[in-house]
Amino acid sequence: MSAMHTPGPWVPRASKFGLDFGIVINGEFVIAEVFSDIRSERHRDVEEARANARLIAAAPELLEALRTTRGNVASLGPAGAIPFEYREWLAMLDAAIAKATGAASC
Repeated sequence: MSAMHTPGPWVPRASKFGLDFGIVINGEFVIAEVFSDIRSERHRDVEEARANARLIAAAPELLEALRTTRGNVASLGPAGAIPFEYREWLAMLDAAIAKATGAASC
């Protein structure tokens, strides 16, 4: 299956003042932005925005890991012979992959 998203690696990069973050490819092309709300009374808002940027930047690698793990779990046996716990894992993996690829409504 080919990726419909911009290929990685994606890198989080702080803005000039360090309050907002861009998700960057090739060192300069911003594909997403994460904003903190400096007007917020929450003291962790900038750190939360930084954490969100790191998580978003990891998305291509996380999706690949999900797909690889799904294949490994599925290879443990024929569909009817896979233990119930593994079928639960497959369902969780399928749901996450569908959400990431747009196959599930958000």
